[in-house]
Amino acid sequence: MTFYYPQDTPLEMGPTGVVPGTQYTNVIPEDSYDREIGAAGDAGRVVIANYDIVHRGMPNHTDRKRYMVKFLFNRMGEPTAPSWDNDSADWGDEDGEYSGLLSHAWDWFRADSNGFDNGNGGSVNDLIAALCGDSESDAFDAAYTLSAIGEPAVGPLIDTMRSGSADNWYNDKDRLRRIPGQMEQAANASYALTAMGTPAVPALVDTMATSEEWDKALAAETLGDIGLGACDAVQPLAAASRDSHPFARSQAVEALGQVAQDTSEAVPALIDSLSDEDEIVRRNAALAIAKLGPMAEEAVDALSGLLNDPNRYVIGNVAEALKRIGTPESTEILIEHLMTARWCPVTKPASLY
Repeated sequence: MTFYYPQDTPLEMGPTGVVPGTQYTNVIPEDSYDREIGAAGDAGRVVIANYDIVHRGMPNHTDRKRYMVKFLFNRMGEPTAPSWDNDSADWGDEDGEYSGLLSHAWDWFRADSNGFDNGNGGSVNDLIAALCGDSESDAFDAAYTLSAIGEPAVGPLIDTMRSGSADNWYNDKDRLRRIPGQMEQAANASYALTAMGTPAVPALVDTMATSEEWDKALAAETLGDIGLGACDAVQPLAAASRDSHPFARSQAVEALGQVAQDTSEAVPALIDSLSDEDEIVRRNAALAIAKLGPMAEEAVDALSGLLNDPNRYVIGNVAEALKRIGTPESTEILIEHLMTARWCPVTKPASLY
């Protein structure tokens, strides 16, 4: 996300405060306020931050209003090659903090599926114990070490992911964002399975088919995080997009936009999801179609019917999908909508503009 400040915003005016490094963690540091950095600056200041960094509006000690415009960005395609002049296959800091996590991210950006291997090894049982322990850094190290072990670790990781904590993970995040000290073993297992990639796909597909709502949703989310390496899961995810639980449907639909980016195989299921009664499912379906772009041409009619959806995020994603499909028909529909949308429906004598 990007913050833009249209006026001078000194510290006393309450800029956004961020805690560096917290985008990598789930546990909010107890010393967050001591480590907080205020994004103060002159008019025109632009701050780029990871969406998951711990942040807040700092107190405004002046009598002036502080304005800020926030832009959210969404990656529309899975990496298939390094987007920069990269000669090194290795992350280069194998002993640093969160080295497994950062090495995995490095490999993902390089579209390298060889996986992280820190050379430490260890027994699967001991690593699972660390994954479920009280130390987040140890749990993360264990997750990425388990991912390098591969298939022998899949069963224990799936058992850990289905141990009952996925419910807490999702519900607590939705209620209060990130709980101070919160760390759920199901999420840590998901990170390990994501980093493992393709070898974990069959077990995740089975988990989706045989689990209750929250475990099913986490399995779908994990497949989506694996991305193109989970292309064999398109049809199981399409089936999950028709699940009776809306949250499981929303995760499956979002995942289809990640794993099916080089095929039109997911389009029929996504078209069906555009008419879902749940607005999050509709929003995710429109975004998934946008990621498929020209391969989703058959979705144009269904998309056009959502340009007046009650949810503005659905409308925004539909517009993006029509733009990225890029046919003469989709472009004309989008332009006609924008010509109408430019008229303000709330103009009144007390607020002319």
